[in-house]
Amino acid sequence: VLHLRPRVWGFSGNPTPAMVLGDHWKYGKWTIGEGIAYAASTQVWLLLVPIILGLNASATLSAIWNLYRPLKLGSQALGIILLPTFSFWVTQGVSANFLRKKAFALTLFCVILVSFYSILLTSMATQILHFLYSGKYDMFWFLVPLLGAVTIMSFVVQVFIIVAKATRNLSILPLIWTILALITLPTSMFMMRLYGISGAVIGYLAGYVGATLVAGWYIFGKKPLSMPDDKK
Repeated sequence: VLHLRPRVWGFSGNPTPAMVLGDHWKYGKWTIGEGIAYAASTQVWLLLVPIILGLNASATLSAIWNLYRPLKLGSQALGIILLPTFSFWVTQGVSANFLRKKAFALTLFCVILVSFYSILLTSMATQILHFLYSGKYDMFWFLVPLLGAVTIMSFVVQVFIIVAKATRNLSILPLIWTILALITLPTSMFMMRLYGISGAVIGYLAGYVGATLVAGWYIFGKKPLSMPDDKK
């Protein structure tokens, strides 16, 4: 690794092993909190559905969500492909406004693409569900647009996370998933008792809306976007 002379923020030359490890720790320590908060916001929510509504509701939710699995993989690929691009722009010394414009364009593209996919699925939801599950889940077609809205929000949050990682604003990452968990879990528990499986998805959507607003304010709002040069 040292033979490749990796870059260390704020240092020119060949870094020592301690400097490389220190830089990795500064960048990676936030992933611990991010992982815990993400698990609380998603995995705990998935456990609440069968606990409150039963296994049939959990199976129904999984069956409908299968329609959006390809987009879930696309969301994961988005970070893998575009994070190096945004990081490269940052190392080239671009302005915060430049990154905001690129992030806005990427967000708009994702929203349009996922919205088109969701509208297409919704327009043929009954037929698709009948074909895939032999009519077992036809009556739950209304979950398709709801989960589509969740997927749209997840793509928007993913774009904001890419910008945060590229600019090393890593403290926002645990906050995004913590906000999602704090809104999703109590809202879903309340809504599930009122509206059943629809309430579960509505609660999850509410959490994503809250997380999107917080992350969006951090990237595009009044708070100046802190760039790596500002941290030296």
